[in-house]
Amino acid sequence: MRQKNKIEQILLTNDVVFVIMKNEKYNLLFKRGDFFLTSFFAIKDNPEEMLRTVKLYNEYQSSGLCVIDMYVKQLPKQLLDYADKHHYPIIQVSKRIPYAEIINDVMEAILQNKDDLILEMKVDQILYSAKTEDEIIQIALSMNGNFKKNFICLSCKMAVQDEKIIRGIRERIHATGEWLALKYKGGILIILSSNKNNIQIQANYVIQELLSIDPHMNIGISNTCMRMGKLNECIHQAIAACEMTEIENKNIIFYHEIGTYKLLIALKNKKELEEFYHTIISPLKAYDQKNGTELVQTAVCFIEHDGDLKMTAKSLFQHENTIRYRIAKIKEILHMPDANIKFYEQLSIAVKIEKILFGNQL
Repeated sequence: MRQKNKIEQILLTNDVVFVIMKNEKYNLLFKRGDFFLTSFFAIKDNPEEMLRTVKLYNEYQSSGLCVIDMYVKQLPKQLLDYADKHHYPIIQVSKRIPYAEIINDVMEAILQNKDDLILEMKVDQILYSAKTEDEIIQIALSMNGNFKKNFICLSCKMAVQDEKIIRGIRERIHATGEWLALKYKGGILIILSSNKNNIQIQANYVIQELLSIDPHMNIGISNTCMRMGKLNECIHQAIAACEMTEIENKNIIFYHEIGTYKLLIALKNKKELEEFYHTIISPLKAYDQKNGTELVQTAVCFIEHDGDLKMTAKSLFQHENTIRYRIAKIKEILHMPDANIKFYEQLSIAVKIEKILFGNQL
């Protein structure tokens, strides 16, 4: 765009922006999310025009700007201040890097994102749309035609999504032709398959490899699945186990370890789950608030120590008789003064629901 051109009119239609210039020789087409590559040649001596251009890109929600330092070695301070204030990303790249190389990298990323989206949609089909085992098998083989009969799935979450790390993980996984790694719901889903009975050993090897890449990675591991048509169950198990790593503050959890959480996670979005939680916990919170007591804290600690009064007292730095009195008071409030198994069962479920719904806020 030449400096003498002035914007005559901006037309916004759905996600497309038409910028019409006064001399009518140039009609620019913007789309939300566009990423721009420039050397600022036409306006290299005009900081005000550079700023105006960046403001225009940002106003219409472009994803960012890459500036080749061929003609502008140092971007104007007012431009950088504007970008910082509005969180608009600007990358400056050396002129020694060819345009073609940058474009190739961008195109590769675009194509990879497209492949990621397709694979994620296929996983959603397996989990939520496929009705029969034959349909699941068909979708699975369209994802990887080399899948074998035995499966273990791993659902992985990193604290910070690092594309370089993700790419490295995928390269390692894909080196074995019958395995697959893909981005899924903000994490990584790894599907391991084998015709051999040592797939659990293979899974343990992969887990150690993942932790060597990122020691803080959360990993949920499914049970072994012996039929491709049950791959949906395998993926669900891995995702549920990965959710539990955050709840239990552990790096690794196997699905077979999560006990009654299997049922509670499956009911996570049901209102009945929250209603049950409030039936048990809300009366205790109300009593604590009114009387300045610590019944809720005691209840949680009691469950975490499997109902052991001595260990609960030690953890809370209280006398065992104090804990015994508090538990009796909790039973009284919940109208279960003479119940033991029923009381522990319901209190345990309520504490677990709290962890699932609210993340250890008690």
